[in-house]
Amino acid sequence: MQPSQVLSQDLHERCAAESYVELARRSVIGGTSYVPLFLILTLATPYRHDHLASIGVVGALLLTIGIARLILALHVSRNGAAEARRWRVWFLTGVSCSSLLWGIWTGITFVYYGTGWISFIAVLMTAGLVSGGITALAPNLKISRTHLFLMLLPLILGAATQRTTAGTTVALVVGVFLAYQFIRSEERRVGKECRSR
Repeated sequence: MQPSQVLSQDLHERCAAESYVELARRSVIGGTSYVPLFLILTLATPYRHDHLASIGVVGALLLTIGIARLILALHVSRNGAAEARRWRVWFLTGVSCSSLLWGIWTGITFVYYGTGWISFIAVLMTAGLVSGGITALAPNLKISRTHLFLMLLPLILGAATQRTTAGTTVALVVGVFLAYQFIRSEERRVGKECRSR
């Protein structure tokens, strides 16, 4: 292996570790944002009366994942790049679980309530989580896009299962939003690479 290849590999590993430290720092707020939105959706709508068991299960999972992500983010952001390398799989797992659980919850909302106002509040919240997540996760394109797909695909499926014009329209619009955010995630990543190059 040439000295330049060794240097390049070392630089790549250092940049990757720095990006995880940055992701952890950004995740302190982002990883916990699901719980307040979940509470608003469930407490300000008929959800709290109609589907108490579902609320209990999803709420407990979101809270557990949110706390775990917060602890991990604080640990990695305080301990730097060495810790970031060790915890990157857990970070990806936390983001993926949060995104997928919220996506399933939104998809289930369409199953429970059709294309009514409650579902549209869930879509609005999801659009905000996706946009914020894409920006916060910009240092790592793989995690950013994983978040995007895991959150929006269940919503698209839930809306499409309505077999109504409104459900199909929501599924198509969210599909276009997914494609747009997919493209934007690459653009947001540009310039976010390691500053020491």
